[in-house]
Amino acid sequence: MNIKNLLFPILLILIISVFSCTEEPAIEEYPPVAIIQVTPLIGDTTTIFIANAGASYDEYNPNAILEFQWNWGENEIWSDYSLNKISSYQYDSIGSYIVSVRVIDSSGWTNTNFAEIMVIENN
Repeated sequence: MNIKNLLFPILLILIISVFSCTEEPAIEEYPPVAIIQVTPLIGDTTTIFIANAGASYDEYNPNAILEFQWNWGENEIWSDYSLNKISSYQYDSIGSYIVSVRVIDSSGWTNTNFAEIMVIENN
């Protein structure tokens, strides 16, 4: 058999191998950034505390629709996810509480942040 006749099929196999072995680049996922601001940080049982997570964002998908879940620290019950960036709450008793927000992006990645507030005796 002629060497020229063998060279073409070998080159063809090499070219097909090179192009079929290239991998798709890995798509890395990153969670959104949860930011919470509560006002006021100190109040009494007549105070309505307002938590705002409107500054939360998804750095790697700026157009992502974020949903928010809230926990006001009196129990371990979280609200359902919603588009509500703002939540409010009034406490029945004095104490220190941790207000938490969990943010989820359209890929299912989550991030949580919190703020501590104080409920003091009524003046």
